[in-house]
Amino acid sequence: EKVDVNFSSESKTKQTQLELRAVEVESSISAADKTTGIQYQLYDGRFPYLPDYSELKPVKQGVVNSLDPTLVDVAGKRSYSIVYTGYIEFPEAGLVRLGMGSDDGSKLYLKDQLVIDNDFAHGFQMLTRWVRVPRGLVPFRIEYMEVGGDRGLTLGAAYDIEGKKPVPLKFYTDSSN
Repeated sequence: EKVDVNFSSESKTKQTQLELRAVEVESSISAADKTTGIQYQLYDGRFPYLPDYSELKPVKQGVVNSLDPTLVDVAGKRSYSIVYTGYIEFPEAGLVRLGMGSDDGSKLYLKDQLVIDNDFAHGFQMLTRWVRVPRGLVPFRIEYMEVGGDRGLTLGAAYDIEGKKPVPLKFYTDSSN
């Protein structure tokens, strides 16, 4: 189906035609071989921006049950970086408003696609973005850095703009971890 669209730009009215297509829903991953939790890797260093992790070796790794950076034993370090990986469960397919906040830098990837980029050292700030997700488990990666001071990392999701239909986020990791 085609739709005519009129729009104004610089006091001129223009027209174009758009072709409507069905949205393809991506497949998700089975939870059969997964356990609850989030895999993490801790990196030493003070970074003005999130580093290239392929050039670093983690000093510690393990599994935690939430994205709270205080659950990772940083052994008195004031500056460090954490990479969280695993799967987020979405109980329904559709558009989801994701919101991630951090004190200092963070990035969120879903299926290896950058979704939220909150990179560089800063006070706590929240960024949001609408994404289409399938029902079930979706692979994620969160990169987070702390350069001293307050620590904070939050992730939330809702199926509506007002947040009245929140997504209960559940995290999973591969059973072999």
